[in-house]
Amino acid sequence: PPRSCSSIFFLSKKINIIGYNEFVRFFNITRNTRKILLYGGVGILLIAALIFRTINLNADPASGSFLEAGDEGTHSYAARNLYLNGTWRTDGVFFAGIMPVYPLLQVVGLYLFGLHIYSFRFVNIIASIITICVVYFFLKKELGKRSALVGSIPFLINPFYLTFVRTGLPEGTMILFSILALVTWYRALNSHSHHYVRGIVAGCAFVLAFFTKQSSIWLAPTLFFTYVIFFVHEISQKKKTPTVHHFLHSGAGFVAAVILLSLLYLVIIVLPNKPVWLVNFTAIIGGNRP
Repeated sequence: PPRSCSSIFFLSKKINIIGYNEFVRFFNITRNTRKILLYGGVGILLIAALIFRTINLNADPASGSFLEAGDEGTHSYAARNLYLNGTWRTDGVFFAGIMPVYPLLQVVGLYLFGLHIYSFRFVNIIASIITICVVYFFLKKELGKRSALVGSIPFLINPFYLTFVRTGLPEGTMILFSILALVTWYRALNSHSHHYVRGIVAGCAFVLAFFTKQSSIWLAPTLFFTYVIFFVHEISQKKKTPTVHHFLHSGAGFVAAVILLSLLYLVIIVLPNKPVWLVNFTAIIGGNRP
């Protein structure tokens, strides 16, 4: 059924992790004690997440690492220009015109901490913490508190994920927007109210993910097939009049948000900088860094 689309989240509910029920009965743990342990576990999760992300944050990538290609500086260049000169383009390099969301968020870190390496990496730290919270509360509502705690742990300790969120690269922020798009899209298709608004929010999150890093375009097939699966499931129910209006409202809101934000990007960024934008876009498509 649609509410158990994700096998990982579904299994995390079904598996009795390390004999939880037997453990509770054996030690006669009261309900209040369980609440304290659960909220304590959530607190430890967030504290550990913050520690893992901030220790030696100014360290350079290891020599020979795939992160040593200069991408971090390329993404931060426009934010530096905007902070120091009031414009994010001072020469022919206009990488931010292709992926504008992340440099704009980096400027916030610059105004908070000044021109320092922490400022450029600040955005991913916050984005990854918010990601853990979004995943936790989504799983808590759908599967329960224990499943939410277990499902959040990979975002805490996964080495590959941690590698990216500790740098000035946009992947950590892109993942946040992608998860927000998936969660709000799920809510739009699987709820009984506010379908249009939730569709708009999902569309905005998807566009933000795309303009954070274009590789998130692969999220589009997931959203589309989720829409199809939910729609087919709804009309296959044995009802005289299937309630499909909320699918139309959700889809309309999503498409409207995508079109509106794309037009804003075209008018505000592309058209005023068309020659330079085309040069940088061609270079990136060809695999060359500006």
